[in-house]
Amino acid sequence: MTPRFYLRMTSMNGTFFNGKVEEATLPLADGEMGILAHHDEAAIAIVPGEISIRTPDGQTRVWVVSEGFANVANNRMKVIVYSAEKPEEVDINSAMEEEERAIEEMRQQKNREEYRSAQISLARAMARLAGAKKYKSLGD
Repeated sequence: MTPRFYLRMTSMNGTFFNGKVEEATLPLADGEMGILAHHDEAAIAIVPGEISIRTPDGQTRVWVVSEGFANVANNRMKVIVYSAEKPEEVDINSAMEEEERAIEEMRQQKNREEYRSAQISLARAMARLAGAKKYKSLGD
C-alpha cells in the first residue's frame, strides 16, 4: 500500500477537497512541487496554475487555482488559495475577457499596486485558459 497523507484544500468559496491522498502537485513560481507522505515541514507559496492530486483509489483530480499558500507538517498538508475550479468548469469566454481586461490595465501603467493587481489577474486568467484547454483537448 502506498503511504498516504491528509490534505485539506480551501478557497474563498469553502473547502474543495478534504481527505487522504498519495500525492499532490502544486504550482510554484519556478515550476511544480510534488508532495508525498512524510514530507519535511514546509511553507509553500502557490502561484496561479494547476493543483493535482492522486487519491488512494488511483484517481487523479485537478483544479485550476489562483495564488495562495500551503503548509506541510506532521503528514498533513493545508492549502489555502483565493480561488479554485475544476478545469472542465472554467468558462473560457469569461477567462478570455479577464485576460484582455488585465492586459489593458497593464498597458495603462497606473500606479504599482494597480499594475501588480493586473499582473495577478492576467496570471489567473492564463492559468484558467491553460487548464480548460488542456482538459478539453484530453477529453476530445
